[in-house]
Amino acid sequence: MGSGAWRRIGTRRGHVSRLVVLPAAGYGGGLTLFLGSIDSQALLQIGLSLALGGAVGLEREARGRAAGLRTMMLVCLGATLVMIASGSIAQGGSAIHDPAVTRVDPARIAAGIVTGIGFLGAAVVVRLGDLIRGVTTAASIWLAAVLGIVIGAGQYALAVAATIAALVVLWLFHFLERVVPTPQYRRVSIGIHPSSSTAIHAEVLDRFRRRRIRVMDLSVDSSPDAREVTLTYNIRSRARLGALSLVQDVLAIRGVESCRWK
Repeated sequence: MGSGAWRRIGTRRGHVSRLVVLPAAGYGGGLTLFLGSIDSQALLQIGLSLALGGAVGLEREARGRAAGLRTMMLVCLGATLVMIASGSIAQGGSAIHDPAVTRVDPARIAAGIVTGIGFLGAAVVVRLGDLIRGVTTAASIWLAAVLGIVIGAGQYALAVAATIAALVVLWLFHFLERVVPTPQYRRVSIGIHPSSSTAIHAEVLDRFRRRRIRVMDLSVDSSPDAREVTLTYNIRSRARLGALSLVQDVLAIRGVESCRWK
């Protein structure tokens, strides 16, 4: 039979249940035999999950996020493999007509993936004071898991369409946010002498007004020795705020000893 040799595999009661050809070509032939034993549909699902998960991860990687290309590919691949395995288990259980046999519900497997992936998403969300980072990356991880579920369920066109829609949201809307003015919230802390707090406060409000900056709230703190008063302004502006320009403008006010931007 060429370079291969016939060998009896899985004999039972003297009958041959399966015949396979074991190639004598070394590692290359063994790899061919191994790949041939895998369902072609499963190979398609694995490849598609790596491609679509990588597409979402590449966008996150390009923006320097914590969860990038490898994370998204692994999440999507893992969800796909779980769906493939659960489908095989469910098919095997349906062939047994015994009320005592517990059958696996693939829908519960999918629900478990969606719930469990939340722990991984929570790891990339970071809060820095009033600023929260990583929410979009966490949502992308969740999306990668859902894409894996959809691929494992055999809905390939839906998975591709959803990936394209996700990339449109991640790329296009990122540029739209630069064009469309969105409110910016910042905190400015000013250190002044207690004797001139009223006059300086009025001057700061006037400079904020000229820059179309709205003061949301104000807090006043005094140092333990009462030699310095800190005025903390929580501000909002629809125009882009230049941190250096604003700080220099505030420091130019007579009596202002320090200014911090956050």
